[in-house]
Amino acid sequence: MELVKQTEASVKQAEEARKETQITNETMKQQQFEATFFNMLSLHHQIVNNIKFSELKKTYTGREAIGKLKDIYEEKFIEKQYILENPEKGLANLRDYRIKNELLEKLFGNSDTINQEALNEVYKEFHDEYGNSIGHYMRNNYRIVKFIVNNVADDKKEQISMKKETGREPIIGDKRYYFGTLRAQWSNAEFELILINSLYKENYKFKNLILKYDVLDIKESEKNELDKQTPLEGFILKASMSRFKAYRKLIENN
Repeated sequence: MELVKQTEASVKQAEEARKETQITNETMKQQQFEATFFNMLSLHHQIVNNIKFSELKKTYTGREAIGKLKDIYEEKFIEKQYILENPEKGLANLRDYRIKNELLEKLFGNSDTINQEALNEVYKEFHDEYGNSIGHYMRNNYRIVKFIVNNVADDKKEQISMKKETGREPIIGDKRYYFGTLRAQWSNAEFELILINSLYKENYKFKNLILKYDVLDIKESEKNELDKQTPLEGFILKASMSRFKAYRKLIENN
């Protein structure tokens, strides 16, 4: 009888030790993940601060440069649209800010005005000219998103599945928290350029991640009006994301 009690006690101690070891390992994995994640965010800020280019004898750096790059991208779209509508006039009239602002509102202030062909053409031209300034930044954002997706599981079942499929040791956590922390590093101009970059045909992998995991937090989460218990199917752009409505079809038609 005494031997049985000792055996049961030993088994219990071994189980408790196993659980403590498992908890310690999970804690260490989370600490390692977060150390790497926040180091990547630190690198993100370094990359932003190092962005630099000159335009019309003025030098732009950091977030000011990103804001200017977004403006340049939109100006290229305006030029393309103006030439399509006024092939005989050239671009001279675009020096008139009234005409320019009217086209800006027409293109980016209305829904479904940007098609894939036009975006591909304009963004390629933009990237060919300014890719050296913005390319590293975009690749780093993609790398951070991939790091979160590949290393954070929603629950134990997904953790086991990911480990079996990839051989990695993912932590169990909330991807939305880490995506939210990443978004908090972005200015409005960064946010917009990241979406536009992902919509370009060559960057479909980034677009797929953004839509699958709603990295940018732009998916409508309201319930279907006909059935309050059933979420809307597919990817529906939030009404509050008004600055993206020009790209709505490109976003929703995944």
